[in-house]
Amino acid sequence: KNLLEPIALMMNIHQAAYSKSEHISISFGFLSYCYLRIGDDTDLVAQNVVLKSAEYCSGQVDQEVFIAAIAINPLYKDKPFSNISLMTYAGLMSLFSHLWKCFYGGMAPLKLFTDLNNYLKSAPKFQPLDIYT
Repeated sequence: KNLLEPIALMMNIHQAAYSKSEHISISFGFLSYCYLRIGDDTDLVAQNVVLKSAEYCSGQVDQEVFIAAIAINPLYKDKPFSNISLMTYAGLMSLFSHLWKCFYGGMAPLKLFTDLNNYLKSAPKFQPLDIYT
């Protein structure tokens, strides 16, 4: 039960019609968290296999897109990554500028950066989103 329940929950989240990109990266973190907490030594081999598989799968995706998806989710914003330098305003501006260039080509508009800054600071324009947190 300890080994299968987190995997079953993760698969349900990934296959749901409403699943978003931030759900996938958060569920990989959840799976790692659950498996690292299992204290039963009899399942140690299975535990290590699942952790290595999750690490491999999460390493195969474009991490920048997932980080950006979590950063613009009103529930999380920059909290999950607050201990890494990427989540400074300058780091986020660089991340979104890079993603804009990849998806649309050219330079990102200044409005994107001002809106992102105002969103992260919960400026009045974005305060209605705070009710979701």
